Amino acid sequence: MFSSCSYFYKVRILLLLFLFLLSYFDLVSSQDQLSRPSPESFRSKAIAGGSNLRILPLGDSITYGQGSSDGNGYRLPLYDLLSRWNKVEYIGRERHGSMSNNRHEGHKGFPIGAVGNTGKLDYVERPNIVLLLAGTNDVVFKINLKTAPEVLGRVVDDIVSACPDAVVLVATIPPLLDRNREARRVAFNAALPAVMEQRTEAGKHVLLVDLANVTTRHINATDGIHPVDEGYKLIADAWYKSIVHADQKGWIKAPVAKPANGEVDRVKPTIQAMPIVPGRPTVAGTSAGFWSPFRMLAALVVVSVGCFWALRVRYPLRWNRRNFW
Repeated sequence: MFSSCSYFYKVRILLLLFLFLLSYFDLVSSQDQLSRPSPESFRSKAIAGGSNLRILPLGDSITYGQGSSDGNGYRLPLYDLLSRWNKVEYIGRERHGSMSNNRHEGHKGFPIGAVGNTGKLDYVERPNIVLLLAGTNDVVFKINLKTAPEVLGRVVDDIVSACPDAVVLVATIPPLLDRNREARRVAFNAALPAVMEQRTEAGKHVLLVDLANVTTRHINATDGIHPVDEGYKLIADAWYKSIVHADQKGWIKAPVAKPANGEVDRVKPTIQAMPIVPGRPTVAGTSAGFWSPFRMLAALVVVSVGCFWALRVRYPLRWNRRNFW
């Protein structure tokens, strides 16, 4: 049988330890809440307020992903950049690459005109973003080089006509290791700004994407044409920055869909108030509720003091000034 002194001493020690641990975890929780991005910051990084992105990758073998180790080309790294904040859907009749969302409209060996013709079959799906990268085969095989930039401009016109709500991003073509081909590539790329600016000044949502960040060291040394994995990542980065730029202009809207009656309706945006961030669990609710950690701590302190006073009344002889704290 232990004495009243040791009994109350142990009770006090246990309560103090409990309150200390509770205070510690409250501090950790508070710091975590301070470091956690708010829903507003998530929305600020989302494209078009979190709207769905229905993207048509349109082009030749580079869009296909030729030369990449997983067959995904730029599509997977771009998907990873966008899907943190938006629901991303690639569309197209072709499938290639290890990723599950691997649709596209990239065809090996296609010049610009053929790319445009095959793309017409996808416009009915009404993408809100079109990624157009074409012209490499025209340059490599010297197909109508003088008119190739204008042919690309007409492909853009077809896209805008069929998908007036879409943003059309047109990329320059990456470097070529052969000296003669490279000279033709430089001339082709130099003609693109004027062609695309003409469309932009006419009010069309068209942007030229400069792939100057892709250099010759990012090109496969075997064929001298297709990027290696690092090159495809750089292309994805360039697409992403241009998508953000287009969004800052207010050009990107939720995609449209054709319902059963044939009329075109706008799809309501899908907004995640708290998207899932890698490494963090999904949290429901808010720390601003009534039972916040601070209020829980305050309530426990009040209950603890009440218990001490109850013990003092119940055992007045065992609780004297010498034993009180």
